[in-house]
Order: sequence, then structure tokens, then C-alpha cells
Amino acid sequence: QPPPVEQFRVRLSATATSPSRIELIFRLVKLKLTKFALPLPLVALPVFGLLLQRYQLPLVGGLVPLLLSFMLAPLPLPPLPVPLFGKRLTLLLPVPAPTLTRVLTFFRKNKKIPTAYFDVIYLDDDLRVHETGQGNIFVQQKEPLV
Repeated sequence: QPPPVEQFRVRLSATATSPSRIELIFRLVKLKLTKFALPLPLVALPVFGLLLQRYQLPLVGGLVPLLLSFMLAPLPLPPLPVPLFGKRLTLLLPVPAPTLTRVLTFFRKNKKIPTAYFDVIYLDDDLRVHETGQGNIFVQQKEPLV
């Protein structure tokens, strides 16, 4: 049986800001799914809305179905599987981190927006060693050509 996520890719932009530093901007996440399931409260929202409309009850701007659907959230209900009939579902999602970082920075004294980056420590034709902004060190080696 195939795994639920067949492919997970991140589209990003990279800019050299010095001879050894590369800054990264994350753009999109691409997910290729073999299985998909919706949380029941998400499915219940439009269903409650339709029921309230059918019986001509006030929707209060969608607040009532929203509240009813979140009342289901704490219940241990399994997610509703969506059949894909052997196909793959590809989702392109914007990466929320840059926007969220800007909003959080707005409320701080230091207004400088932190950036994702890595510093190249060593580089040759077969090997790269770099350190991320969080202090993690990665050693990457090219696969030999066969």
C-alpha cells in the first residue's frame, strides 16, 4: 500500500549575499497525495449551513454552522476519506512562514525581519559542508556517476 504522501517539495528562491552566505525565501509547498481525508468539522460546516437554510433558520453570517462544526472537533471522530480512485492529488500551498514572520516582527521592538540562510563552510566538486542559521551543520556528498 503506498504512503499517503508520495512527494513533498518546497519551491524557494536563493540569493548569495556574500561569498559564503546564501539567503533563502520559501515560496510554495507542493504535495502529491495518494490518500486524502477531510477532518469532520470541516465537512460539517457546509452541511450545517445547508440544514439551517433548508429549515429557514438564521445563519447569523455563518456563525451558527461554524460553532456547530467546532462543537464536533473535540469528539474522537475519524476523518472522512475522499476517494481518489487510484489517481494522485497535487496540492500547491503558499508557505505561511514569511507572512507570519512579518506580522510577528511588527509587534517586536527589533523590527529586523529574520531570514533563513546557510553559510558554506567547505565546498569542492564532490562535497559541501554548510551551517544553517540555527547552527545545524550538514555534510552533503554528490552521488558518484555510474
